[in-house]
Amino acid sequence: MSVWVDNTRCSYFNSLDDFWGEIKSNAPSGELSVKESAKLMDGSHYDSSFGGETTTANMPAEQLKDWLKCGWQEGYERAQKSLKQVIIPPVQTIKRRGVWSNSGDDLSQDRLFAGQTDTCWRTTRKAQGIGPPRIRILVSVGANADLEGNKLFWRAAAAMPLADALVMSGYHVAIDAIQHSQSTYKGSKNTVLCVRLKEYTQPLNPAYITGVLGYAGFFRRLIFLWFHHGGSDLVAYGSLGSSRSYTQAGEKVREWVRNGEDSLSLFVPNGVDSEKDANEWVKNAVETIEGKRPNTTLTED
Repeated sequence: MSVWVDNTRCSYFNSLDDFWGEIKSNAPSGELSVKESAKLMDGSHYDSSFGGETTTANMPAEQLKDWLKCGWQEGYERAQKSLKQVIIPPVQTIKRRGVWSNSGDDLSQDRLFAGQTDTCWRTTRKAQGIGPPRIRILVSVGANADLEGNKLFWRAAAAMPLADALVMSGYHVAIDAIQHSQSTYKGSKNTVLCVRLKEYTQPLNPAYITGVLGYAGFFRRLIFLWFHHGGSDLVAYGSLGSSRSYTQAGEKVREWVRNGEDSLSLFVPNGVDSEKDANEWVKNAVETIEGKRPNTTLTED
């Protein structure tokens, strides 16, 4: 689903398959898009900006998508080894606990006859849980041409161990791939793309999520295809715009991304391109979840 917010085409998809279906359902228009789409589809696009093993990076796009559905176990294990252990305090389940008061559901004869009239009735009240039960992790999948595709791995490496620890501790976690590109279309029009990879209550498949987010230039390749299949108003000289973190978009666009979700949002931005960056991001994210730091540091480019 796409809407225009100010001068930005904002598009949201419920799953990777929905996103791929959108690409397949729209034919490329214009000589440049027809030519580039064919190379991106069959894998002959391969260059250093995508990176990855040539045996898989130059697979046809749909075959690579299906291959990643089986999970990129090697990448997930690499992420686990590269990041320091993530420890998240468990969510306390909200339970009803019995309390004594001067009114309630059950009267204690013993307390009444003992003169304890202020505490002779028993009732139940909800005990408060700690921390937000829902957390949304948004991972930037965009990058400019000067960034090697293999460096995109570190954004997935930051997100997955944290998501794993959160799920194990009782949180409901949603994971979104997000991309913001400036001046993608003629007239300096921009794009924001958001694809949900995991809903809050779905089981976590870490090897799959790591592969989709972090395998070489997989998502970058799909984004290029989406641009070329998105209409004939790409800029005339063939540029696909300049990748930026979505937090640099206008307030209305950022509000569209928030979508009214009642969850704490953690954003893995452009610039998390190394093992050091990934570990620093996770450290800050854990401190934010624990309430030890404001969330603004996680949304700055």
